[in-house]
Amino acid sequence: MIFAVSCNKQITDPEPLASKTNELKAGEIGTTYYVAKTGSNSNSGSSSSPWLTIQYGVDHTGAGSTLIVRDGVYYEQVNIGITGTSGSPIMIQSENKHGAIVDGSSSRIYGVTFQNAVQYITFSGFEVRNCGNASQSEAGGIACMGNASAYITIQECKIHDIGRFYDDVRQGLDGM
Repeated sequence: MIFAVSCNKQITDPEPLASKTNELKAGEIGTTYYVAKTGSNSNSGSSSSPWLTIQYGVDHTGAGSTLIVRDGVYYEQVNIGITGTSGSPIMIQSENKHGAIVDGSSSRIYGVTFQNAVQYITFSGFEVRNCGNASQSEAGGIACMGNASAYITIQECKIHDIGRFYDDVRQGLDGM
C-alpha cells in the first residue's frame, strides 16, 4: 500500500472504508459510476452506459460514490477536486488492478493531481506512467497540490517512468 505524503496533514484514514456509510449530496445513496474506453461523456455513467474519460467521471462523482475505471490506456491528466466526508468517502478505482492506465505521454506534467482541500478519497489499483519530461520544471505521477488536503489513500498503484531527471538546480523525479 502506498500513502501520499506530500500534503500538509495526515492523509491516511485509520477507519476502514467498508465500515463507512455512503451518502451522495444529490440524494442518491452509494452510487457507482463507470468509465470505459468504449464510453461517451454524454452517457449516464452506468455499467451499461459508461463515460469515456476519467476526468469527466471524477467531475460528476460526489461524496459517497464509487467511480470504477475499466481497463484501457487513458491519455489524460486527472485533476481531482471533489471531496468526500468521513461518513461518505469517495472511491476511484481501476476495475482490475493496473488495468486502467493513466498515461501522460501526450505532454502531461502530472498523471493525477489532488487539488487543494480534497479529503476522504481512495485512489486504487491504477498504473500511472510517462508523465513529464526532462525539459519541464516539475513532473509527478501522483501529486497533492495546495493545502488542507487530508485522508487521501493511494493504494495498489504502479507508478513508473516519470520523465524528469535530478540536477543541482531542480528537484528530482517525483513518483508521488
